[in-house]
Amino acid sequence: MIAQMEKAGYVDAYRRFAPAGERSFLTSEVPIRIDYIFSSQSLVDGFQNCQIWPAAGRASDHLPVFADLTL
Repeated sequence: MIAQMEKAGYVDAYRRFAPAGERSFLTSEVPIRIDYIFSSQSLVDGFQNCQIWPAAGRASDHLPVFADLTL
């Protein structure tokens, strides 16, 4: 699915700001990120930040991913 999004021209906003190896899926034994924010090419330069929010705690088995975007 991720490769298809990238092939279609969408950009993984998180990857623009953070190194590989971060985890958003807490119950995995290996660092894995399964939560994404994708952007079209026309909006990608508006992203100011994108990160995983670890302070969200364990309300779910996922951590939220958020982004700051200026339109």
